[in-house]
Amino acid sequence: MAVVGTGATGLFYGAHLLRAGLDVHFLTRSKARELKSKGLRVLWPKGAWQERFLSVYASPEALGPCDVVLVFLKTTANPGLVEWIQPLVGPSTQVVTFQNGLGNVEPLIAAFPDHAIAVGLAYVGLERVAPGQVYPYFRGRLVFGVATGSCESLLAGLKHGFEEQGIPVTIESDIETALWKKLYWNIPFNGISVAAGGVHTEEIMNSPDLVAWARQLLSELHEVALAHGVSIPDSWIDHQFEVTAKLGPFVPSTLQDYRAGRPLEVESLWGAVFHRGQAIGVSTPALEALLYLLRYRNANPLE
Repeated sequence: MAVVGTGATGLFYGAHLLRAGLDVHFLTRSKARELKSKGLRVLWPKGAWQERFLSVYASPEALGPCDVVLVFLKTTANPGLVEWIQPLVGPSTQVVTFQNGLGNVEPLIAAFPDHAIAVGLAYVGLERVAPGQVYPYFRGRLVFGVATGSCESLLAGLKHGFEEQGIPVTIESDIETALWKKLYWNIPFNGISVAAGGVHTEEIMNSPDLVAWARQLLSELHEVALAHGVSIPDSWIDHQFEVTAKLGPFVPSTLQDYRAGRPLEVESLWGAVFHRGQAIGVSTPALEALLYLLRYRNANPLE
């Protein structure tokens, strides 16, 4: 099993798969030396645990074909993703992408038409605080679904392994709807956290203006989703505010990336929804303004 990408999500879920007894190998572009020498450390608030002896590779060719490839790379790496993981894909390899946003699955299906491909959605709060070290704000949950092919047994195995480690897992029959549902938090709260100048979720929830902006964004997203035939109940909008109110001063992943000077996943999240709205004539003025702000922030990182 190859874990591709050693950001916070790859480290966190890779560590849990190791604890579940699976044969896990980490593929990383730049952190191989640190992971090999120092291992992987999950900094739980009530006590850290560590995996010291990791199987780490700096090139996919050195690792070679795997039974399962788990993609945890940010969508900013997608222009070279297929080429990067190609050496990992053998005749019976199954691929699971944990990437946020829309339009990430289709290139994998096109590149590997004879392979089973699934989607994993992580509802979790994480931060990589150092190479090989991840801090979980909360344990969260996972959602899986089949995109193409037959990988039900793989998803059942992943569900069993993660739930043994205390992570709840749901397997959805309609993964397209699940992808849209996750946008209902990412679009307003990840976006506003950066566009408003670097604010955490508690600051957003304490500001009537920012809450109103978030509601407008969600209203527009909801209209685009419904116009695309994605059926999501209206109550899902209010649910986002209920969940966020319980997070306290949580720093969303996009704000973490911005503060660290990393590229932002602008196009796969906000751009993808905006262009889908444009294509069917749905006006999204609040989203359009946010998209322009995030593109500007992305092109002008913090010093």
